[in-house]
Amino acid sequence: DQQKLTKIYLKSGMADTEIKIPEGAGGEIRTESALSSFDFEGFEKIEPGLYRTSNFKEASQKVFIDIESGFAAVQVKRYN
Repeated sequence: DQQKLTKIYLKSGMADTEIKIPEGAGGEIRTESALSSFDFEGFEKIEPGLYRTSNFKEASQKVFIDIESGFAAVQVKRYN
């Protein structure tokens, strides 16, 4: 929670992954996947493959997550 801008690149296959980001940070997730399941807590679907938190525009801290996966389960959770 010390950085103004964080970029996370996740490339996985046949794996379970959990990412946690601060609740006050604005988050954006972009996905490219085949047969994967996603659970993006606190994110809204903007369009296929693009999700954002409701506070994304006004948040001073931003987290960008790019996910490329196949046969994976990916969770993104927020914490305070």
